[in-house]
Amino acid sequence: IVHVHGIFEFYANYANSHCVVRALFGRLLRRYLDHAARILAISSPDLLSLKVFGVEPCKVRIVPCGVDLDALRVNTQDKYEPRESKESFNILFVGALYPNKGLEVLVEALAMMPRDNLRRIKVEVVGDTSRYPSYFDMVKEMVERYHLSSVVRFCGQIGEEQLLEKYHSADVFVRPSTSESFGIAAIEAMALRTAVIVTDVGGAATFVKDGHTGILIPPGNPRHLKDALEKLMENPALRESLAE
Repeated sequence: IVHVHGIFEFYANYANSHCVVRALFGRLLRRYLDHAARILAISSPDLLSLKVFGVEPCKVRIVPCGVDLDALRVNTQDKYEPRESKESFNILFVGALYPNKGLEVLVEALAMMPRDNLRRIKVEVVGDTSRYPSYFDMVKEMVERYHLSSVVRFCGQIGEEQLLEKYHSADVFVRPSTSESFGIAAIEAMALRTAVIVTDVGGAATFVKDGHTGILIPPGNPRHLKDALEKLMENPALRESLAE
């Protein structure tokens, strides 16, 4: 049994590689896939990529990522101020700071906001910043250049209980990825009744139905992200509907 996690993203890199690299990786990958009795994929885009490598669809089963709902069911209602009574609008980003996570798109979207809106906004970025230090430095430089240091806070890696608190107190979870195999942080946010805005890449469209369970936007487009954020800022009823 072979479990593939992120072959959709791998194929994007593979397709743009040198011909020698493609030949070597293609041969190695096919060796594993051809000998598999069953292949497990996490999303339909991964299934499409497997077809490119000559895999028969009958060998593949899609088993999406999941979250442990019992672990997420913590009673935090009495500990935190209800979302609708807060003056600030809290935006949460969760994930290791890899270049494909699109954090710079969020910064660009914030820079387009009118100052009156920015005064209400608080952004918390949760995740490992050490894997791609040059990318993290670039994002920090953008934050400073756009005078957003009072808006954006980098929390680094935090414990599980703290993370649950962040999800609970957020008005909206944002993941503006340019590529994504699945996006498990988004379903954690959804499980904790937080409205989500995610890009229509990878497996996101398999669990986020635009306008019903969240908002889908095109990748790499800060204008669309800005519009989606302002839409949820101005419409608490829509936020609650998406969260439900």
